[in-house]
Amino acid sequence: MRFVPGQDITDANLHSDRFYLFIVFHKVIHFVSQLKIISEIVKQEEGQLSPGLYVVATPLGNLEDFTLRGLKILHKADIIACEDTRVTGKLLELIGADKKKLISCHNFNEAESAEKIIHAVKAGYAVALVSDAGTPLISDPGYRVISALRAAECSVFVAPGVSALTATACIAGEPTDRLYFIGFAPKTAGKRKKLFAEIQTQNTSFIFFERAERTPDLIAELDEFFPNARYFVARELTKKFETFYRGSAKTISEAIRNAPSFKGEVALLLAPSAQQSAESTETYDDSAIITLLQERLRAGEKLKAASESVALQTGRNKKDVYQIGALHKNLSQGDT
Repeated sequence: MRFVPGQDITDANLHSDRFYLFIVFHKVIHFVSQLKIISEIVKQEEGQLSPGLYVVATPLGNLEDFTLRGLKILHKADIIACEDTRVTGKLLELIGADKKKLISCHNFNEAESAEKIIHAVKAGYAVALVSDAGTPLISDPGYRVISALRAAECSVFVAPGVSALTATACIAGEPTDRLYFIGFAPKTAGKRKKLFAEIQTQNTSFIFFERAERTPDLIAELDEFFPNARYFVARELTKKFETFYRGSAKTISEAIRNAPSFKGEVALLLAPSAQQSAESTETYDDSAIITLLQERLRAGEKLKAASESVALQTGRNKKDVYQIGALHKNLSQGDT
């Protein structure tokens, strides 16, 4: 019998609830023991890490998703930079790694952390960068650190692994040949509507991150710009209470509101209807492009910037939009 945390197990050999609980407890302890054994074997491997920063993906919730390379780096790194030392400290306890190597690196101290990491790498140390869960930098801190290390010509490595972004795309059952990752939508309603207006003509699926309690409101706002779209919502990926919802905006919103518990964070994939996608590529002819460009040029934008904005808004090629604008500008001035 394979134990999955949170799963109801029915078996003729389980004669009592007490025996069942004993089996569950035994398997949990056995799994943690196995993880520590594997972790210890990896730790004992010969060789040290080369100086540099190692971007390490960690499990979203299921520890079986840890990669051997990730385990090795967390054991052998001289320093581990993390979002929350309490969260990563618990993870290190489970794998038997040293918590004393932890330093904080979050949105409010990235510049300071980058200086410390650069100094450490240039002194010959190996530094691991992790987020609270999943792959660092995917809607998590770290961009400024990586940028600073690149500018300082320090080595940067990656130990890829779990990501809520790719996990959601894999199981949604919607087109993923093109993906537009949004992450967390802007906090203000005005900025959200501006963003949705800009992306609604893109012939692609979109992935958002959102807090669970905000999800119904986000779907309602998206439904105004993407009528008849299909949605897939993944909550607590790989964890004990992992749940999925798939369907229309109305269907999912009702299911979420009727759920006995809907907490944590979610990944939401939106797939526009085929009709809407087709319309988005046919609506904006050259005359419409010229009109949109004129509005932005009158507002003081340069042609290049205006072309990029209009291309994003309409789905037309950026170079084509620029050429249309340049030609129209020359003709309006009487040039040949």
